[in-house]
Amino acid sequence: TQIWGRLRQAGLETQRLYNLDPRRVMIKVRCPVDRLQDVAEALKLKLKTKDGDYAPFREDMITQFAPTDDGFVSCEDDMERVVSLFRSSERQKIIDFIIGSRIRDSGAELGTSTQLGKQIQRRVPLHSHARLEALYKCWVLFWYQSNWTDRDGKSLQVGRTKSDDKSKDDGLNENIDQASSKPSHTQGYVPRFLYRFVVGSFYQPLDSIEEYYGEKIAFYFAWLQHCSFHLLYLSAVGLIVFICQLTSGNWDHPIRPWFSILVMVWSFVVMVTWRRRSNFLAYQWGTLDYQEEEVARPEFKGTEYRICPITNTYIPYYPPWKRWLMMCISIPLTFGFTMVTLLGILILYGNRDVMLANYFASGHHHTFKLSFSVDAIGRTAPILSVELNRNHLQDPNFWLIIIGFPTCLGLILPLLNFCLRRISLWLNEIENHRTEAEHRTHFIIKVFAFRFVCYFAALYYYSFIGVGSKDPQATEHGILRVASTMFTYLTISHWWVIFLQVFLPLLLHKWRVYRERLRLRNEVRSLEMMELELAPSNEQDKTADERLELKKQLLNKRLLLEHAQVNIWEEMMLPEHDSFTEYLFAVTQFAYVTCFSVVLPITPLIVLINQLLNMRLDAFKICRGRRRPLSHKTGGIGIWNHVLHIVTVLAILTNCSLMALTSFQFSWLLDQ
Repeated sequence: TQIWGRLRQAGLETQRLYNLDPRRVMIKVRCPVDRLQDVAEALKLKLKTKDGDYAPFREDMITQFAPTDDGFVSCEDDMERVVSLFRSSERQKIIDFIIGSRIRDSGAELGTSTQLGKQIQRRVPLHSHARLEALYKCWVLFWYQSNWTDRDGKSLQVGRTKSDDKSKDDGLNENIDQASSKPSHTQGYVPRFLYRFVVGSFYQPLDSIEEYYGEKIAFYFAWLQHCSFHLLYLSAVGLIVFICQLTSGNWDHPIRPWFSILVMVWSFVVMVTWRRRSNFLAYQWGTLDYQEEEVARPEFKGTEYRICPITNTYIPYYPPWKRWLMMCISIPLTFGFTMVTLLGILILYGNRDVMLANYFASGHHHTFKLSFSVDAIGRTAPILSVELNRNHLQDPNFWLIIIGFPTCLGLILPLLNFCLRRISLWLNEIENHRTEAEHRTHFIIKVFAFRFVCYFAALYYYSFIGVGSKDPQATEHGILRVASTMFTYLTISHWWVIFLQVFLPLLLHKWRVYRERLRLRNEVRSLEMMELELAPSNEQDKTADERLELKKQLLNKRLLLEHAQVNIWEEMMLPEHDSFTEYLFAVTQFAYVTCFSVVLPITPLIVLINQLLNMRLDAFKICRGRRRPLSHKTGGIGIWNHVLHIVTVLAILTNCSLMALTSFQFSWLLDQ
């Protein structure tokens, strides 16, 4: 009741929804038109003008701003015109500001750091199902004919026609997001299904995604689209190199060094063009040079209060030496957990080679002997003892041992990643970072370092341990093991992660919804039994007071059931969306391409297929399998841009080292 009263006092329209559990109450919040205008002007919220620029909102200049189709439905025309100026993401920002502002500033003072605000379990923006369905149809079901009728399926925005797209020129990626300048042959011409499916898979309605979900999510999908376009030509060249290797029967083909140079140049081109592409999108969405406001995290705990020189108010203060003391605990723990995992992976692969050598050394009996010994790490003798001849390569058990171990490890790695993520969150909490940016940066460093060790330890192990000598067989063994391991990670392991992240939560949600609906049906039956007890035929069995009390219970239960059957409760049962795992996937796939494409030249092609598949599965996940996330304004992909730069530098060093150690065209380097 106090929370509801503060929201009403802050000028917000509210509606309460009850659950069968009386401890759970949902409050739907909506901001009136005049309140939206007042707060937007106070925040100097930048809106898009009719000239295409962005300017701070002012009520006396309201006619100069461009309306959007993302507004409330209103009976009054002037109110509809005003409300449609604010997109859904902007309304979220205004409402969130009102909820977190102090009471003396006409706010509700229900921030996550306040005592009353901590009683709020979830703050979730509700879906606008009409807009969501339109976005889902254009984004996920991109091959539908309705997306290509009088359009070419490449629009940045849902519902945009060819004439609208032709008036829009980004000046950077003409072939990516705007409609083709070639006119259609006839009015209403629709291409064939194959063309719609193949060509349409590279395009997304990024403007509509940004309007509905915010810039943070839109930039992730923009990166997938950008990388997919650049993977096209690298995949074609890699496929040619792979065919040359197969036809010649020589994995160390003379064309490999040239392909390695192309990969290094490609990684540089992708990052440079992404900077231009990111800046263009940020300018188009009004977030160019946007600086995130650095505010204290609700979980931040200060040991004392000091006066802020800017606001002249008391703020919590945490001494840096205490944080460094906590980091002296968290860094060794993270490093130790990572090293233990690395040791376990190397033991597994080292003993895999010993098992393979024992299998072929046992003669015609071919017995499997698996043991786990630390001494197997770094031994090249078991690797070189198995010749890569036709008989061995045609033995199914050879491939069972070679691919079976990476497959089992790939199925276990998501569990290890989950464990380290929980540990990293706990360590970040004890480090007590003040701002969300600091907390996120240290969390990414911990998790990505562990992820890189898990997925790339075996690749570097076989690249630089089992090779490097003048024996061509050692190079062949190293390339075979790296290629088979990477192929397993890119296919079986990756598809397993897709099932765990997309389909398993959806199945669990359907099960929870089924249980909840079954519970509601039982409550409805119980309500019907209570109504039978109040039937005229049963009046003589109860006194007037008992019948009056039963009527009160009946009315209360009917009200609770009506509220509990609202579909919003099922929407709240969906899991929370987390873009961290999606960005982590994108960086890992980029690292596979840039670091080890020279070993398995079809890696760009496999990653391209994974990118296009994830592009639509992530869209399906966020539209159907997750609660609507809060909109976050950003001018790019943030710290992930620095991570990609680090991967690019590491890729150049890896490619140069691989060519120097695995290509016999550079064998003269080993003689120096």
